Amino acid sequence: MNPLRLAYIKSVLDPTAIRDNNQWLRGLSVLDVGCGGGILCESLARVGAATHGLDPSRRAIEVAKAHLLTDPILCVKNPPAYVCGSIQEHEPQAKYDIVTAMEVLEHVDYPASFVKELSSRVKPGGWLIISTISRTWQAWLGAIVGAETLLGIVPPGTHTWHKFIKEAELRQHMLMLCDEAGKKWASEVKTTGIIYDPTRGEWRFSETIGGPIFNYFLATRRACG
Repeated sequence: MNPLRLAYIKSVLDPTAIRDNNQWLRGLSVLDVGCGGGILCESLARVGAATHGLDPSRRAIEVAKAHLLTDPILCVKNPPAYVCGSIQEHEPQAKYDIVTAMEVLEHVDYPASFVKELSSRVKPGGWLIISTISRTWQAWLGAIVGAETLLGIVPPGTHTWHKFIKEAELRQHMLMLCDEAGKKWASEVKTTGIIYDPTRGEWRFSETIGGPIFNYFLATRRACG
């Protein structure tokens, strides 16, 4: 899924502000919440971002730091900074141009509180980019029955049906979100569906009538003032 993540992040940015296609995040700061082993963090750093990876799992952070050492160029040139902790504990005054939370929302117990914390770390004019799973029967069949029970791609119990959030629900929540001053937080919201193609062994973008039926990306831009 990682190449699709990068492609989606690039797609929401203003193309006129990208001067170097090889370093298209140069000059921007990114916080990847729930970074796991650092797959996305490393990719973001390679295209120029000042990248910070945050995860509550100490083991995950250790894996991320160890994997970084396998790339001697990135280690010296623009290494991601990894921190073990939750978004609630993270520096409250720290603001980033882009905050990402990829395949994390469907695992948290209090999604509204989690999204509020994420949004508070975004600079005015910056982006909050989330990927998660829609609460549809197709997603239940694919993520729980298929991936967990039949194929064993992920351990049983990884996903919980009632934690899945439909795209329309998350979009509406973002549009109603307010900042610290009580003003409307979002200036625009974009979404794109994604689906795993087992015949090709890869993820691809997928648009369906009525909204995404499997996984999806949602990008929300914070109002400038």
